[in-house]
Amino acid sequence: MSGVKYILLLGGTGVMGEQLVQLLSQSSDIICCVTSRNKHDDYGNIKFLQGNAKDISFLTEVLNMFSWDCIVDFMVYSTEQFRERVTLLLQSTKHYVFISSARVYADSVEQLTEDSPRLLDVCTDQEYLNTDEYALTKARQEDLLIDSGLKNWTILRPYITFGENRLQLGVMEKEMWLIPALNNRPIVFSKDIATCYTTMTDGYVLAQSIIALMDNDAAKGEIFHVTSEYSYKWSEILEWYLKVIEDIKGVKPCVHYTEQWDSRFGGELYQWKYDRLYNRKFSNKKIRRFVSDDIFLQSEQSIKKSIASFINSYRPNVKDLNPNVEFARGVLTGKFLPIQQISGMKRKLKVIAHKMHIYNLLQLIYHGTKVH
Repeated sequence: MSGVKYILLLGGTGVMGEQLVQLLSQSSDIICCVTSRNKHDDYGNIKFLQGNAKDISFLTEVLNMFSWDCIVDFMVYSTEQFRERVTLLLQSTKHYVFISSARVYADSVEQLTEDSPRLLDVCTDQEYLNTDEYALTKARQEDLLIDSGLKNWTILRPYITFGENRLQLGVMEKEMWLIPALNNRPIVFSKDIATCYTTMTDGYVLAQSIIALMDNDAAKGEIFHVTSEYSYKWSEILEWYLKVIEDIKGVKPCVHYTEQWDSRFGGELYQWKYDRLYNRKFSNKKIRRFVSDDIFLQSEQSIKKSIASFINSYRPNVKDLNPNVEFARGVLTGKFLPIQQISGMKRKLKVIAHKMHIYNLLQLIYHGTKVH
């Protein structure tokens, strides 16, 4: 790329976008604008545009600011929202990079390639197909790009992308397992997911891949995985997490296993059924024509570094816990929050009543008597 280039990131302040912003901030020949609903301070060549990029009026105003060399779109649209703006987006830039997801794929016993069957194309669950669930939505939006009649787009399919502020365990975000664990609560995890293979990719890898493809004619009209080729059982990843927590905090969190996923602890039905129960193994041969093989190495070390960074910056606070989830955790594991840490008299009485019920049952089982 020669001369000053104008890059627009739509919704670029999340876990995937923040790494890209950091890398672009190091380029003297780029002006990078980032949309966000929250206010951020500009720095260097990074300019923040406050507003909702799903709002057509705001989006149109932003698209008319410059002749954009590249737009990277991190937004999560409904299918109809994307249908309304796909032509506008494509016509407003030389190169439109659409962040899709590797969740679009159906189950496979073979290593997934960019040509592997998608759920949208082969799934026979009509109830599921009638939804606009994430994996289906992304596949439908891919089709809108492919059928647009234009070829200035690139579709990227990252899988589970991690960073300091996003550390998933199965279907659970860190708020449902890591933050409770750091507040001395047991982790609830399911055996059905624990035995499945998954792939996790550092957000920094996605950022480097995007930069390698930006305004690259060879990438236009193409679809790429941005995933590691290394796969691990979720149980292995959990052990990495536990080891780092123990090394830093001095105590290894307790893990309570359920037979299958429990919706009270986060995640969605179709995310579980049509993704996390699959063994996800990917080929990244296509993207490696543009980036170094080295960036896909060190998955275990990168994951451990990310969780260590979060733990060292986080100060435990029971106010970060969801009271209803913690009650469910107590019912399941028998380990309730201490009464003095429970907010609200109604919740305190609920926990006391549940504990007494368990106590009465134990008395009946072991002594044949009931305590009143």
